[in-house]
Amino acid sequence: MKLVGRRKALKNTISYFGLSLISPTLVSGVLSGCKIDNTRKWIPKNIPKSNLNYIIEWIDIIIPETDTPSASKALVHRFIDEMIESFLSKNEIDIIDSGIDYLKSKSFLKRINKEKIEFVSKMGRDKQWNPFFSLMKNMTVLGYFNSEVGATMAANYDKIPGKYEGCIPVNKYSGKVWAT
Repeated sequence: MKLVGRRKALKNTISYFGLSLISPTLVSGVLSGCKIDNTRKWIPKNIPKSNLNYIIEWIDIIIPETDTPSASKALVHRFIDEMIESFLSKNEIDIIDSGIDYLKSKSFLKRINKEKIEFVSKMGRDKQWNPFFSLMKNMTVLGYFNSEVGATMAANYDKIPGKYEGCIPVNKYSGKVWAT
């Protein structure tokens, strides 16, 4: 029997679940073990402090707090900072910068939550802002489900898996996807 390496197994899994829509840059960030600083003394390396609240508000629209913590509580903004530093291309960084400038020009932070949700939805449908929306949404989801919070609270998690059950209805175990 031929063993498959971790990298190849993850790539196969990503392809299998149709996640190939996620940028190869983002996949390489996860495959190389993008690590975030979870200390209280964290200072963003690549996100200007004036932009940090825009990113935090934006990612919390994508994954708000419900019965599980929000994206910002899972430290996704720190994941995005690491992605900018190590994995995103100049073009992708420019997309993020122009998107943040657009949010600033539209007083995004001063809006009420319902208006923010509508605003983010419109950005996803707008051809000009869809690249920003897609990149930020993909990084948010990827960062969230690769965080401890996302893997253990938003998805089913079993540290020591039991018997293999290959074909079961998804709602048999609470209807969530499995992190492990």
